Amino acid sequence: MSWDERVEGLAGNGASIYRQEYGGSPAIEGSVVHTLTRTFPDPDHGGSFRELARLEDSIHTELAEAGFQLSVRQINVSVVQPGVAVGLHVHPDQRETWFVVPGFGRLTAYLVDLRHGSSTKGMLNKIPLGYRDTLVGIPEGILHGYWNPSHLPAVLVYLTSHVFTPEIDSPHYQEGRLRLSDLPTEIASRLPPHMEP
Repeated sequence: MSWDERVEGLAGNGASIYRQEYGGSPAIEGSVVHTLTRTFPDPDHGGSFRELARLEDSIHTELAEAGFQLSVRQINVSVVQPGVAVGLHVHPDQRETWFVVPGFGRLTAYLVDLRHGSSTKGMLNKIPLGYRDTLVGIPEGILHGYWNPSHLPAVLVYLTSHVFTPEIDSPHYQEGRLRLSDLPTEIASRLPPHMEP
């Protein structure tokens, strides 16, 4: 029995039923629809991490004009659930820039300078993100973390000078953690307890 015979009369009033096709329409020549392969859902820690792009020889010109040099090697996006914090961590060689998409949740960023010989050694910056179009450039060697104090998930887009390497044994591994108890008391006392890694 043909399709038309099998569905005859099912729509009533002489309307015809067409076959539903799945799989989407063919792509326009030269266009690509690609599903990201390097995604890391992290429901246990209230969010997720996705690599949007890996780049070569890409200077962020607007930041350079503002005085922060960043050769972008990777673009990432993280979704941070309400109340979730990412504790203080440091990248010995990596620079990064954070941007929280306005109109959704918000993040409070914490930057701590413990670098030897730095003119701002011992300084803590607390920076609200997601209220306006604000970029924060974070140099290598600066402790940093964030907290979502809002009732909405926050979308954090960040650019890094190095490609993400989860393998601890790799010479390119970039992430070290620091407990609040290891910080100088005058800094630790001004940080919320959820900054603990």
